[in-house]
Amino acid sequence: MLRQLGPPILILVGPFTAAFLVWLRWGGARTGWTPRLGLWFTLLLAAQCLHFSEEYLTGFQRLFPALWGAVWAGDPARFAAWADAPFVAGNLVMDALWLLALPLAPRGGAWATYTLWLFVTGMLVNAVGHPLYALFTATHPAFCGAVGLPCWYFPGLFTALLHAALLPPLLREWRRAHRAAA
Repeated sequence: MLRQLGPPILILVGPFTAAFLVWLRWGGARTGWTPRLGLWFTLLLAAQCLHFSEEYLTGFQRLFPALWGAVWAGDPARFAAWADAPFVAGNLVMDALWLLALPLAPRGGAWATYTLWLFVTGMLVNAVGHPLYALFTATHPAFCGAVGLPCWYFPGLFTALLHAALLPPLLREWRRAHRAAA
């Protein structure tokens, strides 16, 4: 993926590494499960499908590398736009893995619980990142002009707010299930 998408994809390395360490500390596969937790994950997965659609339709694959270049190199043209095919394929593969993990998680297997933990981490990155990207656009009108973006919006912002709304109740329920299983 690094060769296909370049350095901007590295924004996931830190959060996913931290997620692994937290998952291990939390007990890995021994996280517990409830039907209500399954419902929260289903809602978050549906929100992610909407989020991916918003990103794709509004040009995230083109604008995120430009934002990365503007922030880290002072040049929106520093990193090439992502081609649609690897962007779509990467998102669909991740969504498929999360969808496969969801029915397996009640069994408590390490792969399923870790995959869903990565899903939660990715959605947290979205919930925090997209508003920050929009804040950057709001404070950098030259960037907006250079990439043809309104100076209050960044692709994925609206549906990232769904992630922000769904994550707290999901995490509360997962913590309850974890405590009950311990």
